[in-house]
Amino acid sequence: AADEVVLAARAGAAGTWPGHYQELRDMVNERGVRHSDVTRLLASQIQRLGKRESSGAFTERAWDYFTAEGRLTTLSHMKQMLSLLFQMRDQRLAWTASLGLASGPVDLLLSTPLTMEISAPPISDLWVYVHWPGAVGDFRPQARPGDGGPLLSTQDTYQAKRVRAATEHALAAAAGAA
Repeated sequence: AADEVVLAARAGAAGTWPGHYQELRDMVNERGVRHSDVTRLLASQIQRLGKRESSGAFTERAWDYFTAEGRLTTLSHMKQMLSLLFQMRDQRLAWTASLGLASGPVDLLLSTPLTMEISAPPISDLWVYVHWPGAVGDFRPQARPGDGGPLLSTQDTYQAKRVRAATEHALAAAAGAA
């Protein structure tokens, strides 16, 4: 589809994901808090604002799409929606780079990095960041696990929380049995 068509976000139209990326970027930029070269906004505020001020793409259960296997999937959580959106962005950028295609309006939009990060425990809020020109280094957010171990990417942090919770549960069950 032409870049102009997919940049017009429409709820329920998965092909307009670049338009949803643009809505998200603009929402974070306009409503978020700026810190030097990044602007951040809580994901819960994005859901609330999405109901009133956008195409409705960031409300609960707003995204239905078909997987590569042909299975209809509904995303019901903001983290899932953002993960899919960022995955599609990365695939589009890799595709255009591999073919050596000239940058169009969608590619220029996607060159503004958006990321998500979970704040430090005990709060563990989900934040969305816009990284503006001049940002230094890798824009993939990093977090330290609670034990002060090595840095983890956002994806690893989610995995680490599940593993840590399962380990703590197993240890508690073993201690209770003893």
